[in-house]
Amino acid sequence: MIKPKAVKKGSTFGIVAPASRPNNDEALPKGKAAFEQLGFRTKVFPHVHDWHLGYLAGRDADRAADLNAAFADPEVDAIICVRGGYGCHRIIDKLDYDSIRKNPKLLIGYSDITALHVALGMYADLVTFHGPMISSEFAAGVSDFTRDNFLRAVSSTEALGALPADPQGPEPVTIRPGRAGGPLIGGNMALVTDLFGTPYEIDTTGKILLLEEIGDEPYQFDRVLQQLLLSGKAQAAAGIVIGQCADCEHVEGRSGYSRSAPLVEVVRDSFGGLNLPVLYNVPFGHIKNIWTLPIGVRATLDADAKTLSLDEPGVA
Repeated sequence: MIKPKAVKKGSTFGIVAPASRPNNDEALPKGKAAFEQLGFRTKVFPHVHDWHLGYLAGRDADRAADLNAAFADPEVDAIICVRGGYGCHRIIDKLDYDSIRKNPKLLIGYSDITALHVALGMYADLVTFHGPMISSEFAAGVSDFTRDNFLRAVSSTEALGALPADPQGPEPVTIRPGRAGGPLIGGNMALVTDLFGTPYEIDTTGKILLLEEIGDEPYQFDRVLQQLLLSGKAQAAAGIVIGQCADCEHVEGRSGYSRSAPLVEVVRDSFGGLNLPVLYNVPFGHIKNIWTLPIGVRATLDADAKTLSLDEPGVA
């Protein structure tokens, strides 16, 4: 895998919207200002504020053009996404992977950006970063935990080791004990499984599979777990790490079911029989305190100690 160059104060981040546009008119300037307070410069690409079909930041060709241009632009050192939302898998067949491979840069985002993590890893051999975004985190007031983890991940050329526990978050839960190592892969569950049957279907063999979701009822979450089992993707992984899945507990009236087991029981019922370590409820996903995770680098999961360690840096 190609590791992008580490960033430092004064580095220029290109701001792109490969999926949905900013949440509101204030989100981009507010998030941009907060991000620049970290000591970075920014360059906003042309189609960030475009609107297409009501939920996309412009037409597919324009969003892809912005991302291709950001990688090719010599003034840009790294790239950060405005937000997730929807639309990245509409542009992954329009990216210039040869140019990206020749101009490797740090790309950061999560949620719908999972499609870019998968595609860039497969076709540009590029390490990318599952982490905070301009509108989602920086405009909303990024937490110290998220900011510090982000800065360490994108600037340190040494292995970060065991990632810190969230002092304000829930205790991680060991679903299946054990210890395993392998490259990180995955991200948002819906995006990972939506790509099955396409040229962007992930290979989980020997890897640490990351999974997170937002807004699912437990039975909907279970549906995706079953897809991972029936496809053999779960069994092929070296280990599985599930984030803190926001708004995924049962809400009365949200579905046709009057009650549901807690999500942890659903995960244990589906993944508890796997012959590999599984850790649930760690700090990544659609939550306030998140790790920044370099997708593609080698990591070690210790489900007994409830830790995930980065065994190599994500940047060079």
